[in-house]
Amino acid sequence: MNRNKKIFCICLAVLLTILLNLGLMLIPTKAAWLDVSEHKIYTLSNETKEYLSSIDEPITLYLLNADGSETSLEYYLERFCQYSRNLMLKKETAQNCGDLLARIGMSEENVSEYTLILVGEKREAVLQYSDLFYYETDNETLNTMGLLQMSPSEYVYYAQLFSQSEQYIDYYNLLVNTSRLYFKGEAALISMIEYVSAEIIPTHYVLTGHGESDLSNSLFAQLSLTFGGGYQTLDLTAVDSIPADAASVLLFAPNTDFSDAEIGRLRSYVEGGGLLTVVTGQKQLAFPKLTAFLGEYGLSADASVVQQESNVLNEETEETTTEIVPTVDAYVNTDHDAMASFDIEDANPVIVGGNAILMDGRFDQKAILTTSAKAMLGEDAETMGRKILAASVEKSNGAKLVWFTGAENFAHSVSELSSTDAPVYNAYCLYLVRDWTNLSYESEVTLPDAVIYENSMLQMTEGGAMFLLVLAILVPVGVVVGAIFVKRRRKKA
Repeated sequence: MNRNKKIFCICLAVLLTILLNLGLMLIPTKAAWLDVSEHKIYTLSNETKEYLSSIDEPITLYLLNADGSETSLEYYLERFCQYSRNLMLKKETAQNCGDLLARIGMSEENVSEYTLILVGEKREAVLQYSDLFYYETDNETLNTMGLLQMSPSEYVYYAQLFSQSEQYIDYYNLLVNTSRLYFKGEAALISMIEYVSAEIIPTHYVLTGHGESDLSNSLFAQLSLTFGGGYQTLDLTAVDSIPADAASVLLFAPNTDFSDAEIGRLRSYVEGGGLLTVVTGQKQLAFPKLTAFLGEYGLSADASVVQQESNVLNEETEETTTEIVPTVDAYVNTDHDAMASFDIEDANPVIVGGNAILMDGRFDQKAILTTSAKAMLGEDAETMGRKILAASVEKSNGAKLVWFTGAENFAHSVSELSSTDAPVYNAYCLYLVRDWTNLSYESEVTLPDAVIYENSMLQMTEGGAMFLLVLAILVPVGVVVGAIFVKRRRKKA
């Protein structure tokens, strides 16, 4: 090969190298990842990619306390965020995010590794690392025990429980051998983004400002937190109106009456299609503004306490006598939409100190809790008959109002639980009413299914993908250049 040809080959090789590097630089990072897991754990669906590209407000995804133990998740989050120009990933320690944690009611001490906090312009959301996974089993025995799907913490709990006794060792073997771990990170992250960016997220409020009973440690609060995401308090004296995101408002046994302006706020909310639940005791029946407001919906109450005739066993004589007792059995109207739950069909609420609600027939009025035919006002036997202890009103404009009497029966705490289930049933009745709302949120995003998670190389990193890409280009080029060189040598020979 003469000197000119050598120079030509060298220049060609340099040019190809430059073009190759330029090509690699132009390849988007998200396209330089390869999901090599068996079930394509970290491959985003086309629907998710389209949704991410449509985000039109700045959203920051904070990854807190990433200690390097889950690098595959870190790579995945980086790739996830690269499908949206408005979604930014920030890796921080909890110590550097004190203000953010305080705003969402968390402290540095209760932030675990790989905690995710999504911050939008309207609200924030928290996602724990364990929320990205769940266990599922197809074993019928475990399914009948309610263990079809389990969170990682539930799986560990039952595994430890079953392993501690020979009596349950068969359950332990079934749990370990038939359960599979699933990854639902894509759906969880999409749900978070949708939550923080939605214009309105239905919120349940409990009113304050008038010395209302504190429900924070009540069974109602625990049910709300466990099954309904909890509630927020709202000081009626400090706002001009009920927020537009109010799915329901609970007014629970205020200590003082309301002003005309405050009653006006309640009226505007209800007449605008809101759901207001009022819970009263004896004291509240003496509040003229509150009772007049209830009267606007055709409801009033007798001031006498409802009691009932009951057969009581005298332990000394072992004889059964008929007495008037303050404990009144309440029966749930399961035909009402607010109480249409299979869990409540066999419930047995008990009300002490309740008042009989009267309905004047206006609007659509229905009883929610009623007594037996042996109930009476005070000890007046002439008033014996069924009494209404909770009622609902629904108007054609969407207004919904529910009234419970006997407030003390709906504020029991766990420490006050007795040998009966009545306090739980009472709290559950109050909780169920929240779902009788006109304001609900339906996701418009198609959430992808979870995929089986296996312990394998989850994704190839950017460097690994580029290395393969370089090999894929250089090898063919090398073969072609080598073939040309050999061919020219043969011709020369």
